Amino acid sequence: RPRDVRCPVVGGAMAGWGLDGSSRWLRVQAVLLVGCWAAFAGKLADKSRASNYTRVLARLLDEDRYDPSVSPMVQGEPLQVGVGMKLRRIAVDIHEAKMSVTGFMRMSWLDDRLFYNGSEEVTPNWSPQADFLASAFFDGARQVIWVPDIQCANCDEQRVDNQGVYIYDEDHAEAPAQQYPYNVFSGRPVKLQSPCYWPLMDFPFDSPTCNLTFWSWMYNGEQLNVTLMNDPIAWDRGHIGSAEYEFVNASCEHILEQYQFVGKEVPWPKVTIVIQMRRKTETYVINIIIPLACIVLLGNCVFVLPLREGRAGSGERLGYAITLFLTIIAICLFTSGLRPLLSYSVWLDRYQVRCVILTMIPVAETVVLFYLTNVTEDAKHYVQKNNPDLYKHGDRVRVRNFSFEPWREGTVHRCPDNSSTSRASCDAEQKTILLVQADGDAEPRVWHHCELVRRVRFCERQEAAVHIAESDFHRDSNVYDEFLVWHRILKGLDRLMHKCGFETSFSKQLSWRAVDQVFRHLYPILCYFALHQLYSDINPAFKVTGHESLEIFGGYSLVQEENVSSRLWNGSAFVLEGLWFVYSAGHLVCWFLLNLLETFLLRRSREKVRKQKQGRMECDDVEGGGQQSDVVEGSDVMPELFQEPRQVGTEPEIDTQPL
Repeated sequence: RPRDVRCPVVGGAMAGWGLDGSSRWLRVQAVLLVGCWAAFAGKLADKSRASNYTRVLARLLDEDRYDPSVSPMVQGEPLQVGVGMKLRRIAVDIHEAKMSVTGFMRMSWLDDRLFYNGSEEVTPNWSPQADFLASAFFDGARQVIWVPDIQCANCDEQRVDNQGVYIYDEDHAEAPAQQYPYNVFSGRPVKLQSPCYWPLMDFPFDSPTCNLTFWSWMYNGEQLNVTLMNDPIAWDRGHIGSAEYEFVNASCEHILEQYQFVGKEVPWPKVTIVIQMRRKTETYVINIIIPLACIVLLGNCVFVLPLREGRAGSGERLGYAITLFLTIIAICLFTSGLRPLLSYSVWLDRYQVRCVILTMIPVAETVVLFYLTNVTEDAKHYVQKNNPDLYKHGDRVRVRNFSFEPWREGTVHRCPDNSSTSRASCDAEQKTILLVQADGDAEPRVWHHCELVRRVRFCERQEAAVHIAESDFHRDSNVYDEFLVWHRILKGLDRLMHKCGFETSFSKQLSWRAVDQVFRHLYPILCYFALHQLYSDINPAFKVTGHESLEIFGGYSLVQEENVSSRLWNGSAFVLEGLWFVYSAGHLVCWFLLNLLETFLLRRSREKVRKQKQGRMECDDVEGGGQQSDVVEGSDVMPELFQEPRQVGTEPEIDTQPL
């Protein structure tokens, strides 16, 4: 450039540095030349490094130098092959009993034929722990590198994508932090499917544990040792489970098994990956367990509804109880698809069966009480129809004790001929006792069934009308026989309760409503103990932490809700069941203690009266000590003072005469 031509920008800048025009321009040219050379040198270095990668990899995998069909094993020393797994997705199929795993299968081994010095042959900035040479498994159809034949031994289906390997330099193989030396690493995407059988006795609160076993298909432990690599198991921190199961944990273990080959024990090592899963139970708790618990809770209301006709709710009692029972059956049928097809019962089966039985108890109790109420009413009508006042002394009647016995004819005796009682006592007996002397018997006695013998012949029409009237009477007589059986059972129950220290009068009161009162408090206790045992058998891992003190409410800890109000709404059935149990148990305990106290006080009062009587008798003996005794020596006659007073007109036992 001519000297007289000036660049205003550069000239102005150089003028500020104190340089003239020519020298300033020479320096600008030098600065530009140095910058261009630096840029060219950087591009040249990158091109040189890339070419070094290709050149070193081509040298290592040269066909004349490297044979991929030959394993890099040393004579007398097994090759160490590390195996690991990174899990990305796990799914469990309960109906087919299979587990599907998607992830990366990792392997590392030592191949001394692939040794190189990265800092000398590739680039001076080479890092032995971070830098590597990447190579594919195949070059077209030709295999270029040897890979261990590690297979999943227990998989039904396995798909492996052979992407490639990472080749580290010799400094990496000699690193002291490694469990075993290796310079080749492979991480292949795999999709495995293996059978997974786990006990389902606790379904739906089951935790499946599935295994994946890896070993060499061709080489035994003397040639190739399958072992655990550094950090053998890893998984994504996100959600890797399925919609039905959640991932809990995974672990690895090295197992060395011995096999017999022609009389020689040969080691065959393998690596097993243990995967633990846990079922998500919200669906089963919300759709099965809570509805069944609500229906069982509603079964307590059956014992509150009345029995007698004409009362509000008496007609709907049996229908209400059967509706609860059928609802339980419907829930079991509609949710049967969620249950696995097994040859043994699971937790859900036991829960459903107990709920069905508990709901069937109010139905059975209602039917029995309706039956007993009808029997009692019909027996009462029969007794009223068979009034002893309708019979006079000397009437000819037909009698029998049970409806299956044949009729016998006899004569009515309002008072026995050999009775020593007075006329007043005979009149009293006539009001309640009907004595009949059957033909062939020596003395008259009481019969359960009695009817007049017809002495007048009727026409066919009148006889049909009489038979119709007698059919109702005979039907009531059959019902009366059933009532006598139940009356004897109630008398036996009274005697049993008396031996236990309780004074009851079931056979006298004949109040079937009292049975409802007993079941009203026994049923919640029975429901609690029947279902609480199943709640206690559940693994604590499925329960909400922090609810250990609420075990009295049974399944309340199964409700998985973060919101407190939602948890209370969903678990209200369990809370009410626990509160009802506490009330019923407290009521029965108080009743038991009051009966014990009453029995104890009654015994003390009887003992006190007996001692007072004994004291008065001793005083009478002391005052009349000189008088002659009423008992003649050697006589069996008891003095009149000690004889029991004769009870005139007492009613005999129910099993010997009708009410």
